[in-house]
Amino acid sequence: MKKFLSLCVALLAATQMFASFVPKFGENGKCTISLSDLKATDGVTIDAKAGTITSDGKGEFYVDLPAEGVDLSACTNLTVEQEGDNIVQFLLVEDAKSGKVGGFYSSKYNLDLTKYADKTSAVNKMEWHCNAAGTMTVKSITLTKKVESHFQYKTDEVALTDVFFHAWSAPTKGEDQGAVPCTLALNQELDAGGLVYGTSTVNYLQYALLDGFKEIRIYGDPGLRYRVLLNRETDGGKPVELNPESDENGLAVCDISSLPYVHLNAIKLAWGISGLVKGLCVATTATGIRECHVANEQDIIASYNLAGQKVNRNAKGLILQKTKDGKVIKRIVR
Repeated sequence: MKKFLSLCVALLAATQMFASFVPKFGENGKCTISLSDLKATDGVTIDAKAGTITSDGKGEFYVDLPAEGVDLSACTNLTVEQEGDNIVQFLLVEDAKSGKVGGFYSSKYNLDLTKYADKTSAVNKMEWHCNAAGTMTVKSITLTKKVESHFQYKTDEVALTDVFFHAWSAPTKGEDQGAVPCTLALNQELDAGGLVYGTSTVNYLQYALLDGFKEIRIYGDPGLRYRVLLNRETDGGKPVELNPESDENGLAVCDISSLPYVHLNAIKLAWGISGLVKGLCVATTATGIRECHVANEQDIIASYNLAGQKVNRNAKGLILQKTKDGKVIKRIVR
């Protein structure tokens, strides 16, 4: 009996040792992969307690998923937050249906999975190949997927989803080439400069055609600042950039009614600020308040608080500012 129990314990331990990793996503759309979930070949040592991965200049560390694969086509990123020695040469993703998806060099620590949604429906392995000796400290390994938004929009608002985002033959007056993968990062914590909508490269031939709408509205944490990038006409050219800031209720508004055309390439958080976006939409009516920053402070002719009382232009808090052209801008001044 003792021998039988010992054998059962050994078999259980072996099963746990070689068990596949099955991703489990939280309400924020994130799945954490711990170092104890990783395996390694000769040449690589993983110390889960210390949070380090050491390579002698060869080998790889990897995550084994079930042989039939796991559908990761709804995932947006596979990110390794690390510091120390750069021991990884490239990342390889294997799919039971598509085979080896590719050797990702520049994206080895932060892979944009939206580009490969059609090739990642049965992922069964993710492996990082090492080519340098050294030790890397891993703070986190995270899979992030799109989170369905249940945000309640107003009657004049239309949810801005990836359905709007298409490839075009030209930046203006081009032919529609069909829908393309698009990030829509709602209900998840974004780092400073993080991508809310569109593509991180701000491709000038990929955009959401928003002609006819008057406003872009973003609902998120109060005080968030954004970079709304539109109408990029050349590869690497300068887009039209609007910089709205959310009010105390978390609403940020971009007036797009005066633009000759509206091709939305991307929306990103401003540098230096992180947070969460809950809703993203376009509107057919105007709020009457413009929340985009004024490029020239000399254009401000008067400032008021929410009670309508005139205040000093340097007053702190939520301020309404009137400009020379008659517009009223709502700003949070810190």
